[in-house]
Amino acid sequence: WQRFDWVVGRPAEWNRVDPDAPLIVEGSGALSRASAALASMTVWLDETAPLRKSRALKRGGNAFEGNWDRWAKQEAAFFRTERPDLLADVLVQSGAIVELPITVT
Repeated sequence: WQRFDWVVGRPAEWNRVDPDAPLIVEGSGALSRASAALASMTVWLDETAPLRKSRALKRGGNAFEGNWDRWAKQEAAFFRTERPDLLADVLVQSGAIVELPITVT
């Protein structure tokens, strides 16, 4: 996978992943109909927009702030099209699991 350098605004170095190791893929566009079909388990974390923005800006600072409104519009369009919350095996809202339709062992 290729890391994105938010400070300079472009792709950075490539990284190797052990194909036999468990892999967690995260991000607002990570859970789609196409990716869900490839996953062994899917999780949707649901939180209010103000809290998500606050956490993201605290984490990413100025590199995120200038992009936030554009990203929020892209995320809303993705959500309407893909409905990742309905694709999830596990739904977590504000830190609490509200649906767990599968058995986790």
